[in-house]
Amino acid sequence: MSRVGPKLFEGAVEYEYKDRSHEFSLSFDTSGGTQHIKQSYQTLGSYGNSADFGGAIGVNGGSIDGCDVVVPSLAFTMSRSSSGILTIGFIKTISEYTGRINSEPFLSFNIGDVLLERVNGSQSFTDDGPFIDISYTFRVCPTVYNLRVGDIDVGYKAGWDYFWVEYKKVFDYDCVSNSMKPRAAYIEEVYKTADFNSLLATLI
Repeated sequence: MSRVGPKLFEGAVEYEYKDRSHEFSLSFDTSGGTQHIKQSYQTLGSYGNSADFGGAIGVNGGSIDGCDVVVPSLAFTMSRSSSGILTIGFIKTISEYTGRINSEPFLSFNIGDVLLERVNGSQSFTDDGPFIDISYTFRVCPTVYNLRVGDIDVGYKAGWDYFWVEYKKVFDYDCVSNSMKPRAAYIEEVYKTADFNSLLATLI
């Protein structure tokens, strides 16, 4: 840089072209999530004139209060920048994937464990051409195997399927009172599915 006047300088700036067509990033978060449960893995101790509730937590008359626990929670975001034009058709297709779980194994995760939580996208135009920035946020709930609820054995529950227990009142002759015990366990499909592997072509 050189001075050519009282308030005037002359200099040269070099610019470098940055190819964004292959930019890719991955971020993740393992903050624990809170879940309300009504059934324990096992009852470690009971004292006084206690009844056998089959692992039910906080039995209060005819209701089961349960408790809040911290459970593992994994969320990860995959982002990609590429040259191109963002179309309404692409946006519509991606929106139909949102709120669905994986129908096929995906990135080493089991079927039913990965939920597409949201997709963010934007279109930009530069001197080097149009670019698309897309970010996919997934949340993982792992499959659980060998569940035991009272005297009921459940082989497995896919991650995002909903699991609930029906209880029944039984008379406990030892403590001369009614108690609540698991009567049946149910697994409900509450999310529609989609094959997320086709999304990898837009990411990797």
